[in-house]
Amino acid sequence: MRHDAILRGVECARVEHLIQTMRAKVRSHRVMTQEPQFTPQAAHRWSELDGSLKMRLLNNVWCVACRNETTIVHFTGRVNGGSLVLEGCCIKCDGRVARVIEGE
Repeated sequence: MRHDAILRGVECARVEHLIQTMRAKVRSHRVMTQEPQFTPQAAHRWSELDGSLKMRLLNNVWCVACRNETTIVHFTGRVNGGSLVLEGCCIKCDGRVARVIEGE
């Protein structure tokens, strides 16, 4: 009886791991396929940034819910007070996150 419970626990852990892996793949796919929405001024500022810098900025966002660094997905961009503001969702928990890129 105890052996069966242990096996069920192992199977549940494997299934949970598989589910988490699939969710991560879906999130990754969404990141790559969804085009961000920018105001014209924000689009211009974003286009001036180097590709590697863009990736560093997107992958270095603080999530209050996760209390950790995360990647921003499903984001929009606007300019506010001379700074480019990206608002979107945390890739891990879907909580709201933002990244401010200060202007000159």
